[in-house]
Amino acid sequence: MKDEPFFLVNEFLEREQKELKEVLKIIKVENYRENQKSVFLKNFTNEAFKAYRKNKDKMGLLKAEEKKLDFEKESLLKKRKLVLDKLKELEKVEVKEITAPLPSQEKQVILSKETGKTLVKTEFDGKNYNVIEPILNLEYLKLIDELKELNLDSKDELKQQVGVLCNKYKINYTDDYFDKIRYYLVRDVKKYGKISALIEDKDVKDIICSGSGKLLSVNYKDQDDVGTNIIFNSEDEVNNFIKFLGKKGEQKFSLENPFLEFSFDGLKIQGNLGSEFIKGKFAISKN
Repeated sequence: MKDEPFFLVNEFLEREQKELKEVLKIIKVENYRENQKSVFLKNFTNEAFKAYRKNKDKMGLLKAEEKKLDFEKESLLKKRKLVLDKLKELEKVEVKEITAPLPSQEKQVILSKETGKTLVKTEFDGKNYNVIEPILNLEYLKLIDELKELNLDSKDELKQQVGVLCNKYKINYTDDYFDKIRYYLVRDVKKYGKISALIEDKDVKDIICSGSGKLLSVNYKDQDDVGTNIIFNSEDEVNNFIKFLGKKGEQKFSLENPFLEFSFDGLKIQGNLGSEFIKGKFAISKN
């Protein structure tokens, strides 16, 4: 007969088993608490990330709004600038309209002794002084050039010779035509050439030629450096006129001694001949 199994009670083991059970209880409780802590931390972290994302989205929206506002502000500033520029342009137009030149002031300077009609007049618009003379054409020039060579002093002789030349060039002779021819003869032979009208006008104080190709300027009434419509087109023309002035005042000068300064017929004349080193120029002041 087999022996029946039996278990011996080991008090020591029993005691250890109880202790192990207690330890397991403790471990299970701590794990539970740790798990609770982990779950809490996980949930907290998730909520924190959610809050961060929401805040980030809000910040993105705010930045987008700021960019939109900046764009609108820049657009408004550009529109404002355009409006201000337009206003400035309108102000300039208004100023121009207010300060527009006055109507030209006309003056009769030289009249015909025969007919009393105006031969030369001047116009002044506040800035520019223009001399208006009888219109010349090629026929006038031919007649005047031929008449200059004859040195006619008598008016009757002049009329007779003008009639002869009119027949020669098939020109219709009239008193007005004779007035114009006589004006240019007197202007170029006895007076001061193309500046004669400036000399005749008492309101012109000074006449300045700064060289060929430049418009002459005058001091007119109380205004200095007023431009005219008179010009010497070449250096030879300036030199010939300066020699013409010197001859009138019986002054001797040359390229070796090109400067002149003298008074004549109530005028003070200064100038110099042009050369390869200096430009010909002159100034005339009325005493």
